[in-house]
Amino acid sequence: MQKSAYNIIVPVSDSKNVLFNAMTKKFFYISKHNTAACLFMLNNIESFLPDEAKGFVEKLYDNGFVIDDDRDELSELKSLFYEYKNNKVLNLMILTTYSCNFSCWYCVQKHKGIILSKELERKIERHIESYIKKNSIEHLTLSWFGGEPLLNVGSISRISEFAIDFCAKNAIGFNNAITTNGSLLTASLIQTMKDLSFNSFQITIDGEQANHNKTRFNDKIQDSFSLILQNIVMLTKMIPEADITCRINYTKNNLTDNFPEEIDAFLHSVKDRITLLFRKVWQENETPTMDDKLTAIIRTFHHKGYRILSDYDEIKLSVCYVECSNHHSIYPDGRVDRCSNKDIYDARGYLTDNGEIVWNTVPRECDSNVFTRMGDCLSCQYLPLCMGPCPETRRHLGENEKLKCVFEDKDAHFQNDIRCYCITKEDK
Repeated sequence: MQKSAYNIIVPVSDSKNVLFNAMTKKFFYISKHNTAACLFMLNNIESFLPDEAKGFVEKLYDNGFVIDDDRDELSELKSLFYEYKNNKVLNLMILTTYSCNFSCWYCVQKHKGIILSKELERKIERHIESYIKKNSIEHLTLSWFGGEPLLNVGSISRISEFAIDFCAKNAIGFNNAITTNGSLLTASLIQTMKDLSFNSFQITIDGEQANHNKTRFNDKIQDSFSLILQNIVMLTKMIPEADITCRINYTKNNLTDNFPEEIDAFLHSVKDRITLLFRKVWQENETPTMDDKLTAIIRTFHHKGYRILSDYDEIKLSVCYVECSNHHSIYPDGRVDRCSNKDIYDARGYLTDNGEIVWNTVPRECDSNVFTRMGDCLSCQYLPLCMGPCPETRRHLGENEKLKCVFEDKDAHFQNDIRCYCITKEDK
């Protein structure tokens, strides 16, 4: 036997650590007094097999902290990555518009008045038809994005109706997914979305009510916090089978002590139907104070019975969905790129009238990956949690330039994530 390459010791209090395996996501708490002895056992595992510690060693083995001598964890990760990369799912992220009914300060997009036209709808439909046939696609996912995608329900409906019909006739799986601010949802619209096979919703909230409403408002909506949460409740009742994620965009200012109570006032009766996802606003710097505040908030939600989504709930198969060979982002003017997180005028391709993608500059960032480029990633204990720099970052590397860690303090970043993950798995 040998110890796993992905065992991580994380301090959780003055007297306690957690031993966490990044491959299996298994963990157990251990006193700081006994940590050194545990590490000694892991480093000398063979010598403990015959004696009274055998039961504990078997527990370590069953949970992936020690592994067979002939097991290659890195090769397993690599195989899982390529299986994910080469899957037969066509994921089209379609931006129906660059317009939005709010003007959030942190948004990466400049809200240009561009909306997907009926002419472009036909091009997208031809693209779906031709791409699926040429690439032996087994499942189609349409992921709707914006701006605020529900400002253009017409395009969503018409393209979805085509896709549903085409997939049904060709024995192709299909589902619709959407990221929305949730303010435009109504009972009639939700019924339409149910009829169009929407089964995945990500709806965003900007922290506690006062901060949220200062961020997300317009001349008609002053309390978008209440409106959005009421719409989430309505959504859970009208599409009970849907996967509904409430994404909390957090900053150093909007995770207040009363935030869980504000959310619970609306969602308590449907908390078993939704999942909370916490994401730091990208302009904010990660600090120990912010990490401590996040940990406390997550613990409160967990004790209230909410499900908290973590990147660690499953093996992380890639750093980003852009790694998938059959993923494209279609902008509302017909331009195309791999990543949607860029200015529309930087997109490198476009859709032709017959639905083909023509690249002005062929994307090469996914030709290499964390397993093919030199760098420190492959020897990092956090690899199964990270999977290296994103494709957009790799795009700007020189041909022989090595991968570099993108975190200023990777230990602080991942160890706080591990602490939060472990909280969500504790008994309530």
